[in-house]
Amino acid sequence: MARAPARNPITGLRRRGAQRKHTYSARWMHLNHAEVCNRITIHSLWLRCTFEAYSSFNTLLRMMMCKLLIMGGVLHPPTANFSQLLNFCIHLGTMHFDLFVDFITFWFRFDQLLHDITPLEESRSLQFMPPQNIRLDDWDDDFASKFHTGFRIRDLREIYRLFGLQNLVNGRGVIQVFTGHSNQRGVACCYNFHPEELFLFFMTRMRKGFTIVDMCNLIFGGYYSRWSYAWKAILKYLDRRYRDIIGHQGLLRFRDQFPSFHEAIQRKVMRPKWFVDRNGNRWRSPGLMFLPCLLMGLVDCSIYGSLVPLSGPLGDYEEPYRKEDFEVMQNAFYTGFKQVHGIKVETVLLPNGISTLFGPVSCRHNDLGVQNMSGLNNFLILIQQNFNAPYSALGDLIYGVNWQCIRSYYRAYILPHLMTQQHRIVDAELRAVRQHIEFWYGKAANNFKVIADKKSFKLASHTPHAIELLRVSHLLVNIYNIIHGDTSSGVTQFDCPPPSLEEYLAL
Repeated sequence: MARAPARNPITGLRRRGAQRKHTYSARWMHLNHAEVCNRITIHSLWLRCTFEAYSSFNTLLRMMMCKLLIMGGVLHPPTANFSQLLNFCIHLGTMHFDLFVDFITFWFRFDQLLHDITPLEESRSLQFMPPQNIRLDDWDDDFASKFHTGFRIRDLREIYRLFGLQNLVNGRGVIQVFTGHSNQRGVACCYNFHPEELFLFFMTRMRKGFTIVDMCNLIFGGYYSRWSYAWKAILKYLDRRYRDIIGHQGLLRFRDQFPSFHEAIQRKVMRPKWFVDRNGNRWRSPGLMFLPCLLMGLVDCSIYGSLVPLSGPLGDYEEPYRKEDFEVMQNAFYTGFKQVHGIKVETVLLPNGISTLFGPVSCRHNDLGVQNMSGLNNFLILIQQNFNAPYSALGDLIYGVNWQCIRSYYRAYILPHLMTQQHRIVDAELRAVRQHIEFWYGKAANNFKVIADKKSFKLASHTPHAIELLRVSHLLVNIYNIIHGDTSSGVTQFDCPPPSLEEYLAL
């Protein structure tokens, strides 16, 4: 006979258990490993409050017996104030007991709310499964497509064409994703995916930030391990396909537009606007007559937090050792400035909403160290050799080291007591321009939740794909900016390979 399900002896409702202890069709009602840990924490707090209430009740009983004996004349207090002190202790004991009784009630109700399966939920068929084999025609209305991916169905079809997934299908019309294993006959094992379903899974997870388990349980169905191979495969494919576009070498596409970018930034600083200084004083700037230097974009570095690498034990036995080289690995990805483990990217944002990316690298490096690795300043000089004067990117104060093609505010070059009012006005106008790159980082995290989750970046896993994830997220934000910001340009500019540096230098 099958084992009877665990039920709450007080409410009689069925309890939620660990997903691994239940059948696949019933796992959607039960708890994953993180939720099981939360349940253990709640039960521990409940048990502790019960012990404290029990101890308070026993102490209160002893004090009440002592008071009754004094009132009956059996005990005689040594001082006149002893009775008052005893009454005060009884009052404190009563408050202590009532407090922990309230805590017991709270944790009981909280546990009941989270871990009791309601009759309505239990009445659902255990054969409930999300729809599988989803195609673009299934989300043919803009509401469904924008809800899952953030794009309209017309834009989804165009992005699907540009990704070129249709070129990967075999004779049976599916994409084979190999697992790296082989069967007993030596045949390579693989999973088959329809290109549209693979594309929709990728776009939905980038938008929602769900885990693969939640994606399978809520939207796409199927087995978790199957989709885990597909997720890594499409990330690596898109990273290889668009490596020359989302990297700094993608600036070659817009080299001839640097003058127009400069004019756009100059129009921004020439408009009058209001500012608020650090003291809270509000003042109006009439705008600048012109930019003090030739600017074509903005440069900045941003840190994305990750899980602590090699933080788990070496094995699942009792009192295991730490993993080998855990201290070196954790120090390699730790920054004391932000006090986090993570990775850093260097971004160049252009006025048309397009950005290029270098990295990611360890966040242990500061912004100057990342620039030395990317060679952005030298690259901008190289691609502008036939210009009368090279255009620069505007960075924050750390970039104030007199580079030719990376500029900063005046206060990065001039001592504070030598700063004039005109210098401060120019710096305020430049800050108003540069804040757009901070908005860009916020837009990326809001539109594609997967890059705002630490769990997406596991740096010490057996198959790391944090680099592909960040670079592909960067590509999607560029496409999002094109579609929602400058619809006239269209996403087709990502459809052709970028020109080579030799072709530009030959002009």
